[in-house]
Amino acid sequence: MILLELININKSTIAIKQANTPINAIFPFSLKKLSKSR
Repeated sequence: MILLELININKSTIAIKQANTPINAIFPFSLKKLSKSR
């Protein structure tokens, strides 16, 4: 039970960080990932 709660907290904090980061910072990163996968 405690582990599940910790995982849920980690997921929520990650979601908050992603929401706080500007799109300009996320977009080039995803483009780099796409170019690497090709």
